[in-house]
Amino acid sequence: MGNLYEYMGQYTKATDFYHLALNKGEEFGKKFEIAIYLHNLGSIYIKQKQYDKAIDALNRSITLKEEIRISASGVIRRDYLDSQIETFQLLTTSYIRNNEPRKAFDASELSKARYLKEQLKERISEKKCTFNGIENFQKYLDSKTAIVNYTNIDSIFPPVVIVVTKGSIHFSELDINYLNNNNELQEFKEKVFQFHNSLRGIAIVKKNENLIDRIELDDIINYYRKLISEYYPSEQNIDFRNKLSKYLYNFLIANIEDCIKDIDELVIIPDGILGFLPFETLKMNDGKYFVEKYDIKYSQSLAVLEIIKKRKYSTNRKPMIAFGGAVYNKLTYNDVNFITSARELKYLQTIAIDSVKRGTSAKQIYAAISMGNLNNLPGTLEEVKEIKSIVPNSFVITGKAVNEKKLKEMSKKSELKKYAVIHFATHGLVVPNIPELSAIVLSTEVNSNSREDGFLSMLEITDLDINADFVNLSACDTGLGKIYGGEGVVGLTQSFILAGANGISVSLWQVEDISTKQFMIGLYNLHKNGVKYDKAISAMKRKFISQKKYSNPFYWAPFVYYGL
Repeated sequence: MGNLYEYMGQYTKATDFYHLALNKGEEFGKKFEIAIYLHNLGSIYIKQKQYDKAIDALNRSITLKEEIRISASGVIRRDYLDSQIETFQLLTTSYIRNNEPRKAFDASELSKARYLKEQLKERISEKKCTFNGIENFQKYLDSKTAIVNYTNIDSIFPPVVIVVTKGSIHFSELDINYLNNNNELQEFKEKVFQFHNSLRGIAIVKKNENLIDRIELDDIINYYRKLISEYYPSEQNIDFRNKLSKYLYNFLIANIEDCIKDIDELVIIPDGILGFLPFETLKMNDGKYFVEKYDIKYSQSLAVLEIIKKRKYSTNRKPMIAFGGAVYNKLTYNDVNFITSARELKYLQTIAIDSVKRGTSAKQIYAAISMGNLNNLPGTLEEVKEIKSIVPNSFVITGKAVNEKKLKEMSKKSELKKYAVIHFATHGLVVPNIPELSAIVLSTEVNSNSREDGFLSMLEITDLDINADFVNLSACDTGLGKIYGGEGVVGLTQSFILAGANGISVSLWQVEDISTKQFMIGLYNLHKNGVKYDKAISAMKRKFISQKKYSNPFYWAPFVYYGL
């Protein structure tokens, strides 16, 4: 009944209903029900512009849910964490509309920090996750750097962007209706819908599904990703790409231009689907790419950067270990049934998670999702050999030796910790529907009885022991992942950061052998001359843009940097 009152806009009656429900819940000690009622009350108070009341109700709801969560375990514990995320989103909106941007930023960070603590609970003490508030973080922020935090992308209220510099903090609510009020988008609305499932992974296709009239942000970004990742784009698609690029710039950046006009470097904290968007490709109003004006890097959250800042690694580490030229055998099985329905996918997810947790081979599972047939990459062998000539005293591992067993043994013997840089010139794959299967693909062996399958999965990466300033995944689709409510895009990026990497470069789509080799060689040459890895990546993008041969975003845009 309360929801009906709220739906009908009768907020006073809805509020009375929830207060009555609260009294009953307190009478019978129903903590979770009380938390839900407080959450719903907060939502109504926001609609009534009673933001102080909303903040009080939502904070009480979060406190109750946290009390319940910490005493739960397994999937139930995760469900309680997910239920908190929506409440944090409402709390962030309340603070924004109450003109308290610092508290809004901290609320957004707290939700991400709690997820990180879940991942870190079994890690060593030095990796404990803490965030001491944005005001404290500002003290250490360079005067030419800005934090650009996007939050509430999938909230029932408008998305928010918060810009933090050393001396200021600004915010703006994004006009989500701009997506559908822009007349230029109407000419290819149908194309947008046709490609709204363009991300790689398992897609269960529904037949005879009618197109709907409203374009969502997910649809726009998925279609845009399709356009910028085309090897040979048509003139029409280049035109569409440029229009969408400028549109996304105006939607995401235009409102904060004044806040970043004197800035050189941006640290972007994406949210939801924005984790799949290379902001570098957005076209500014002068027709230039965003990366032509700013050095751009990314972070899952400031809590992650706090973890990295506390690390103290030896200055006597070896310069680099590089893996390339892995041998990929086709993993095919006559008795494998390929996935054709959502029910089969759900079952596969269950056995896949169990397999990963037990550390058993998942070869048949990868074969079942048509990800067991990977071509050898001869260009990667040349890549690591040329990098070795640039970085003296590097250790290069190639061919069949690029295998999972060897890598894990090196980790257990603390050999990986001896290297400042770890470079993987291998295949990478992402399974959005079953993120636990996302992996770096090392050499595979069809007839081996080993428990190792050649797929170094997310959880296995997290268990590695590394002390790397930089991990470079010169691979395909390594930057993607599954979107969860609290942590944005969960993928290999997060796993390597948790394993001990201070910075990581990943790719957002399948990359081309020759241009990737040129990009990586240029990257290491720049670092050899004193340029930090994150800035070197931005510099290489500008270099590629200036060259007609590689100016297409397909060549330079997939590589993004996460970390300090």
